[in-house]
Amino acid sequence: MVYRGSDTPKWNTRVAWCIRFKMTRKPSQLIFGVEDIPPPATSFLLGVQHVFIIATSFIFPVIVVRAIQGTNAEAAFFVSMTMLAIGIGTILQAISRKGVGSGFLCPSYAAAFTIPTSIEAITMGGFALLATVNVLGGVIQTVLSKVLVSIRSLFPTEVTGLVVVMAGVSIIPIAMKFFFRTTALGIELTPFWIAVLTIGVIIGLSVWGKGILRLFSVFVGVAAGYMAAIAAGLLGPNEVLILSGAPLLSLPHVPDLSLALDPRLLLLSLLMGLAGTFKAIGDLTSCEKINDPAWNRPDMERIGRGVFAQGVSVIASGLLGGMAPTTSSSNIGLSLATGATSRYIALVAGAIVIICAFIPVIAGFFILMPEPVIGAIMIYAAAFLVVTGFQILTSRMMDIRRVFVVGLSFIFGLSVLAVPDLFRYISHPLISGIVATPLTLATTLAVCLTLIFRIGGGTRVTLEVSCQEDTGDVLFPWMEGLGEEWGARREVVTQASFALTAFFEWATLSGAVRGPATVEARFDEYNLDITVLYHGRPLVVPDGPPTEDEILAGGAGLSQMAGFLIGRYADRVTTGTREGRTSVIFHFTH
Repeated sequence: MVYRGSDTPKWNTRVAWCIRFKMTRKPSQLIFGVEDIPPPATSFLLGVQHVFIIATSFIFPVIVVRAIQGTNAEAAFFVSMTMLAIGIGTILQAISRKGVGSGFLCPSYAAAFTIPTSIEAITMGGFALLATVNVLGGVIQTVLSKVLVSIRSLFPTEVTGLVVVMAGVSIIPIAMKFFFRTTALGIELTPFWIAVLTIGVIIGLSVWGKGILRLFSVFVGVAAGYMAAIAAGLLGPNEVLILSGAPLLSLPHVPDLSLALDPRLLLLSLLMGLAGTFKAIGDLTSCEKINDPAWNRPDMERIGRGVFAQGVSVIASGLLGGMAPTTSSSNIGLSLATGATSRYIALVAGAIVIICAFIPVIAGFFILMPEPVIGAIMIYAAAFLVVTGFQILTSRMMDIRRVFVVGLSFIFGLSVLAVPDLFRYISHPLISGIVATPLTLATTLAVCLTLIFRIGGGTRVTLEVSCQEDTGDVLFPWMEGLGEEWGARREVVTQASFALTAFFEWATLSGAVRGPATVEARFDEYNLDITVLYHGRPLVVPDGPPTEDEILAGGAGLSQMAGFLIGRYADRVTTGTREGRTSVIFHFTH
């Protein structure tokens, strides 16, 4: 017999209502949820805010071209094609149709972690070889997206939480260089105070602002930063001449981009594909947590669709001749800070970026964004990412294995920033790509350590319990230890502990169990099943609690209460026989 909570019509109605409520309600801190449609003007301005964040990554393709001493024409083309790929990726991520896209506001961004591999590919075989690396890297991401559910054990919650934390940490070096502009004499005070003004306005409006001011806190902060930069002379006549001399509409000159083949590019493509997949998993997990107040674990099917969309945008970057995009951690932080996570904002932002690719004046406006303003925005967004990542990390119980997975990966990831000379002389393209950023190194270590620590780790254990002893003193520490070993959610472990204790209370009060009982616990990422084997009468879960008088009378009333509580603690209770003994299976959805 199977009992699902309580089988009374009233209880089923409440459960159905709770499920519908959970699916439709949005977190209280959000003004526009993922499915909300903001007014057109609001959507446009919010989209522009996200484009400001995206525009900070346009410097990365410029860095690549300057590193290989490319021409200005090559730089202009590389930036424009990168913008097109970013716009495509941002839109694909938001639509979520026919297996493509997560349906979240998760814009794309030029991938900083691909700078070393991009430079290596161009040095080895020019832009044609980089295009091939991007196409193959995108193919690898699309393939991985289809098997994420099967390999989800490689991406437990603590690993995805660590990825989110390190994504925020990886932003810090770039942000600090923009925030604190230095010379041989020290920090330049004028740019520093512009950065302080920008982030101060943004934070002030985010904390104390209401309604529209909070929504457009970054927009107002950027405007204040621009005005301060103009007043301080950081944006002068030369920059105005550059913008005024640019044509209103221009199609980028497309050079010969026939794909090149080189056996060495396979390592670069594999690295890019894996790094992009890990990054997308972490960022999309952040989106889930932000938009679901009852978030428990990553939805790997939805994340798989998001990874597929990201892979398609990377393929597009290769075919167009741009730099590979990735999901933007900074934009996710911005969406949380402004309280607007509507996926329709992503459609607007993606369209703006695509248009900017063909309008040099608009693109130049973003590229000329003052460095102190860029630094302020990036620090603001990084703060939210780091906190969100730690929230994901602490949502699970941690045993010694997980402590080492997270701790060692975090420490060695930070070593990229703490001791930058440590990896300076590594020339192997695969290894140099792994140690290029805290994100890539920490993620690679976390996945490898997860695989290693799976050795000797069991997911099924048994315990002999006597009904004569105080079962609570035995069962609670036992379940607590298992929860830490498995990395289970604490609330599920607590529910299971109470259900088991209630069962043995029922067994003692009713006299239904003869002799000791065997308790078996089995766990995977999605289910916790506990089986009790014993000699005696089968458990019958009452439809309702006993009356107050029946409880005060003791005996049968207390036994009925214990049985009633079992049906409330467990998501499903199944009774039967096994190995000549009566069996009761408590199921908990994890």
